[in-house]
Amino acid sequence: MESIENSRIRNDTNLSDNEFYETYKGYQLTCFQGILLWGGISFFVYAYINSNKASKTEALIVSICFSIYLFILCSWNMNYFQVSDSYLRILKHNLFWRKKVYKFSDIQEIVFEQRTKLGNCLKVITNDFSSRFYAAGTLSNETWFDLKNKLESYNVKVIDERKE
Repeated sequence: MESIENSRIRNDTNLSDNEFYETYKGYQLTCFQGILLWGGISFFVYAYINSNKASKTEALIVSICFSIYLFILCSWNMNYFQVSDSYLRILKHNLFWRKKVYKFSDIQEIVFEQRTKLGNCLKVITNDFSSRFYAAGTLSNETWFDLKNKLESYNVKVIDERKE
């Protein structure tokens, strides 16, 4: 069953590329993880530039390692959403090659939740009752509301459990 589901998702992903999408996205520097990511990378670049000549190589290695670590750690939960007439697409701000596509007919319901460590999340529950969380701290309350209205216009059941 797992391989059938994965092939269906992969095929939907290819078909979904021909759709027109409305994007629901925020700015990275308006959320904690975005500030941590770009502030941290800026700090390590600054530390490398201001390191003395004797330790330039070590400073470069440390700066690159910590910057990559911060990039992966912070980017993993910075998602945004695209909605077409048939699909919901979840993409990442910085890890642009990562995307997940759901066909509306495969979605049982969508739940907007507020998780303490992840912030605002979108939970997709499929018809086979599997579920997946997608954190999206960059979206404003207005953007969440617009996304909810758009999904409901396509008869997708949306439950908003966030604390406003």
